[in-house]
Amino acid sequence: MRDERGINLEGNKEEQNLALSAAEYSLRDHVQLLDARLRDTSEDSYATRNELRDEIVQFKQFIHGLETALPGKGLDFTRQIVDYGYDPEQAASDRMCGLEYVSDFERAKTVYESSIEQIQPVIESLERAGIRVETGVISMAPPERDETMYDVQMEMGR
Repeated sequence: MRDERGINLEGNKEEQNLALSAAEYSLRDHVQLLDARLRDTSEDSYATRNELRDEIVQFKQFIHGLETALPGKGLDFTRQIVDYGYDPEQAASDRMCGLEYVSDFERAKTVYESSIEQIQPVIESLERAGIRVETGVISMAPPERDETMYDVQMEMGR
């Protein structure tokens, strides 16, 4: 039986275990390469080092998903990202450094989408083995601030 995308939902469990192991191995190799690039990147390259760290974190999240995946079940690589909106302080700081302002949400979304693009062959091999892989970004509203607690904290700070 296949789903609407043509994924074999009755994949062989042994084949699925092998596909999960191969995917995990591939992603661990990629993280090692990223770690090596990070070590070789100058301390002065602040933005590059941050981007590499963000990418490493994203790949480690994928690896965690693979470690907990079970044959015959789907794999959820979707990412929930809190969107705090425009940050005027960060925008001013970026402008002073000659950079174009990008919100934290857009930055995280770009890292996620780039990472998904890089692992597309891994996703395709998992799906060929019958493991459905869900991807996508879910924008989350920031948690509501408890004004009462905020007022208490402000009073304590005085």
